Amino acid sequence: MLLAANSPWFEWGLLGIVLICTAVVVSRAFSRPGGLAGPSDEEAEHTESMAARHVAALEVRIYDFSREIEAKLEKRAVELDALMAAADREIVRLTDLLKKSSTGRESRVPDIVRHVDSASDVSGAQEQMILHLHGAGFSVPEISHMVGHSPEAVTSVLKAA
Repeated sequence: MLLAANSPWFEWGLLGIVLICTAVVVSRAFSRPGGLAGPSDEEAEHTESMAARHVAALEVRIYDFSREIEAKLEKRAVELDALMAAADREIVRLTDLLKKSSTGRESRVPDIVRHVDSASDVSGAQEQMILHLHGAGFSVPEISHMVGHSPEAVTSVLKAA
């Protein structure tokens, strides 16, 4: 700082260096082919053809991806149709079984509606149901509510088994 304040030649020297550097940069910019005018026609065509190839490659990838997704959806639709057909067959089988079991009984009261307090009134089907529910992890109060019997009756069935 002290040198710059006492010597006006220093300031003029710095200004000259800056002007020379600016002149060199500007001359190089204009001496390049294309310079500041932009890319040449060949470079533009090359860039355009590269972009077109890139777009074509992306189109191919999108087409392949869409075919893959379509195949997966078609496969799942076929599997769903097979499951629906199996469910329909099971519905028909269970309906026939229900019709066969209800013939001969004119009015059937479901066992779940009756509320019985003694363990001796638990039917065989209800005993199996109690055992299956207990095996599935249900508690005694939950089973007694589902079956329609007291918790004591459910407990006695579980002890007997």
